[in-house]
Amino acid sequence: MSRPLPANLKDLYGVMTPESAAQMYGGGSLVIDGVEFVSGYAPDSTPDRFYIVKSAELIAMYREFLDAVRPARVFELGIAEGGSVALLALMSYVEQLVAIDNEPNRLPALDDFIGARGLEGSVSAHYGIDQADGATLAGLVERHFDHGEVDLVIDDASHVYDLSVASFEALFPRLAPGGWYLLEDWAQPLKFAAAVVRASTDDAGPPADAPDLPVPLSRLGLELTIATCTASGVVDRVMVNHEFIAARRGPEPVDPASFRLADLTAGPVPGFLAEGAGRA
Repeated sequence: MSRPLPANLKDLYGVMTPESAAQMYGGGSLVIDGVEFVSGYAPDSTPDRFYIVKSAELIAMYREFLDAVRPARVFELGIAEGGSVALLALMSYVEQLVAIDNEPNRLPALDDFIGARGLEGSVSAHYGIDQADGATLAGLVERHFDHGEVDLVIDDASHVYDLSVASFEALFPRLAPGGWYLLEDWAQPLKFAAAVVRASTDDAGPPADAPDLPVPLSRLGLELTIATCTASGVVDRVMVNHEFIAARRGPEPVDPASFRLADLTAGPVPGFLAEGAGRA
């Protein structure tokens, strides 16, 4: 390995071999503007060869979505090996890009890529930032983006419900009307659970005997879908596929200081969204 493992990725690197990473993400690659992007997970990115934690299928879906919405101002949560940030930076319509990660150590490959291409004025990476730190996220928007607004937020960070909600509450009200908020990997726990069931040969007992699981990110997708009915002026469209959920900001003004997800779904809460409904 070319450098010490980032603290926030040690668990994943510890259980994944290069072979298993290639199997999970496909192991393919593509070249854009002289930069190779390899689907996989290894701490070996260089300024002209980045690992991107996305399958070839997701990269294609991702690029199709980006080309359709053509965001000029982008905020990304999660840097990992820098592949997604570098890919976004090479999109001609992206004029300003901010990315954060909770890993405290900078990624030299990404810094060198930004410097070599003269992108210091338009691309910035910030480390040691918790995605739940709403004040810091809001401050970055105010500092780096015209009018304190963003056209696209991509949450590819923890994939943990509570942390993702905190980021959403800080950044969604700072989207420009018509801007998009994208949640990646929302279905991973469901895919994993389905794979376990398919692979299991033993009777593990009835579901009622299973311990409560963390609230899945799919709950946030359901809440946003409900919001298109209960607060359509704020969330006016939700798109869902097996890789990401995308919610579009409606035209209704909101106060970023008081914005809360729960307010979008005010009223009787369906049973599957009730407190404690944390089973996957």
